[in-house]
Amino acid sequence: MLNHEIEESIEQLNIQQAIIGVPQHTLRGCLELWNRGRLSALAKAHEISGQTRMSKEEQLTAIEEAIQDPEQLANVLLIMDEQEWAVFEDAYRVEELSVQRVPFGYYRFLLEHGFVSTFFYDAQVVMVMPEEVKAAYTRLNDEVFQMNRSRMSLIFKYLTAMTHFYGIFTVESLTEMLNRHHPSEQVNLQQMEEAVSFLLRREQEFVRERGFIVDSSLAHHAEAGTLEQLISQTKGRPHYIPGQEMLMNYADGGYFEVTPQLEALKVYVQDRMACDEVTAEDLADDIQMLCAMEEPLEALLHEFERRDILFKHQRQGEEVLGLLKDIQKTTRLWRLGGHTLKELERPAAMATSAKPGRNDPCPCGSGLKYKKCCGKG
Repeated sequence: MLNHEIEESIEQLNIQQAIIGVPQHTLRGCLELWNRGRLSALAKAHEISGQTRMSKEEQLTAIEEAIQDPEQLANVLLIMDEQEWAVFEDAYRVEELSVQRVPFGYYRFLLEHGFVSTFFYDAQVVMVMPEEVKAAYTRLNDEVFQMNRSRMSLIFKYLTAMTHFYGIFTVESLTEMLNRHHPSEQVNLQQMEEAVSFLLRREQEFVRERGFIVDSSLAHHAEAGTLEQLISQTKGRPHYIPGQEMLMNYADGGYFEVTPQLEALKVYVQDRMACDEVTAEDLADDIQMLCAMEEPLEALLHEFERRDILFKHQRQGEEVLGLLKDIQKTTRLWRLGGHTLKELERPAAMATSAKPGRNDPCPCGSGLKYKKCCGKG
């Protein structure tokens, strides 16, 4: 039922954004159907100056030239994400592409730059990439462009993944991480600085603040002082260094690590507290998010209360508290440089045992040598 409602909502939004009428396949044919407000927004997207003094014909001509300009086209295409690229390439290959139930966010950027137009015709929403745009992309899409696209896509993935994993990091850390995982595709610091600035030509999940790359929520939506506190907490602290596969999971903003401790909670509430599987999954998701935000135990227990999951006796309450504390200790935290509390407790617990050699892997699990991590200094 919910999926059907979502599909209906997507479809209605796509209809609202579409031109009502027969699909056009030339750039001028599409643009002539755009109203003056949308044309002005399109001119602004392509940084066309002096448009307020232009006639509609002059405005249309300037927009046509901007859309087909190879340098401008490349600059816009290279900052598209994977979903946008998928829609772009699908539209490039066909005369008309059905987008009836394609989320609007997947192609909004393309629409805002005039690379495609959508039409509601014969009870269907279809997307058209004008012939001139296809021709311009065909001319542009050579080996050099493909190489630049591949590199920019790789850098973007690492930026988004490290933003979700660390919350705050430097361009130097980004460069080191990418080069560690891709020794055959080395990027120097200047190239990385240029790539980050280039990608920030559009709104992203990350921003530049105080010399760091930070999650945009810290800069725009967090309480005053939150960013400064995180900078202070992470100063001098080594990052946990995940493997490539682990880090790339975090390129998906909805991803989180499902630890054995989270699994144990799901099993417990299903087996001992008569929870169904969906409720157990839901509970574990919210508990993980609250632990990542370092909310107190009271907030975690409230998740049980609001779902009417009741403790049968005191011992059960104590067992659940134990499970929740285990989850807290094994949740990766931004202020700990991506480590968990348990990982950072490990060196202290091992203090009485043999000290690792300076070239041995650090016991905290960072992936660095001991001399470069907890054995520093």
